[in-house]
Amino acid sequence: MFHFSRILRSTCLAFLTGIGLFLGLSMMTATHLRADGAPLGWLPGLRAALLATGVLWSVWLGLHLLKLWGVAPSLASLGTAATQRPAPFGLVSRGNTPAKFLAAMIAAVPVPLVAASWYPLFFVW
Repeated sequence: MFHFSRILRSTCLAFLTGIGLFLGLSMMTATHLRADGAPLGWLPGLRAALLATGVLWSVWLGLHLLKLWGVAPSLASLGTAATQRPAPFGLVSRGNTPAKFLAAMIAAVPVPLVAASWYPLFFVW
């Protein structure tokens, strides 16, 4: 489970890393534009939309990978041991819904933490 969750988290956080890099670099550009007197009232909305896009894309990718590897919780697998193709990295899923739920939660924990770290920087300070 450790190898699977590590690979899943690193893959899912790639989109947030790219959006974070873009948002961080835009901070310097926005500082220079403000110093030149450019109106930037639209910038917080754009930053929020970009961050939301990165978060939603990361969550979608994580759930898609979990489902692809046979560990995503689904209504069809509740109470049944559905036959699924073998998952990579030695992870075996036999319809155990609590284990599937735990895998989804492990994959989802870092995403809101990254989004929450950008919030005070853009909207509080």
